[in-house]
Amino acid sequence: NLWFMPCGGASISSEVTKFFDAMGIHITVGYGLTETTATLTAFPLQNYEHGTAGITLGDTQIKIGENDEILAKGSGIMKGYYKKPHETAEVFTEDGWFKTGDAGKFDEKGNLVITDRIKDLMKTSNGKYIAPQPIENMLSNNNFITQAMVIAEGKPYVTALIIPNFEALKEQLPKMNINFTNWEEVVNLDEVKEFYHQKINEIQHSFSGFEKVKKFVLMPSEFEITSGEITPTLKVKRNVVMKKYSHLIDKMYHN
Repeated sequence: NLWFMPCGGASISSEVTKFFDAMGIHITVGYGLTETTATLTAFPLQNYEHGTAGITLGDTQIKIGENDEILAKGSGIMKGYYKKPHETAEVFTEDGWFKTGDAGKFDEKGNLVITDRIKDLMKTSNGKYIAPQPIENMLSNNNFITQAMVIAEGKPYVTALIIPNFEALKEQLPKMNINFTNWEEVVNLDEVKEFYHQKINEIQHSFSGFEKVKKFVLMPSEFEITSGEITPTLKVKRNVVMKKYSHLIDKMYHN
């Protein structure tokens, strides 16, 4: 009896929406913010494009501004933050467009495609800008990777903390003639590191050179809500993780 499911709050891969489509379940992907009274765009019920955030709703207007920022107008946009005129002025252009803080573009059919969160852009020490989310999404879409966190801000090259899919990796170990002991030991085995090195290279073959993950660390356990590493919606708290695992990150740049 399930006809459709709305999806918002975080990105969802086209592989997932296509999977549910194949079962006859329509996922209505939407995009919006609290300041825009939630939804700005969403999948229509028919002729939607996987991998996009759909088309604009109601009287919503959207245009792409400086640095590819998504700008919005419409009756659903807030008038401002309560008793915070300075903060309000910062999120509106002079001609009244709300600055979402997200980067995006329109495809040839008028669907909005979210490319990244502008404030999450990282600038390497070589002056190159890295959008971490597309890289992380590509990595975590692999069956052997549950989660990835990219590091690049102020660094000479891109590195990553990789959370293996422990179930898939455990099934792979006998094929590599490795006996399971514990994850702390397994993720540090040269054979396992090389296995992931090959997987990561396959995933990022189409990336630009400066976007490619040059070094990585395999983590022996998943990021946890209880330890403050991820939010209740499973988003990585970068500052917390960077501080907690600074010794591992430093090794990737000093070795």
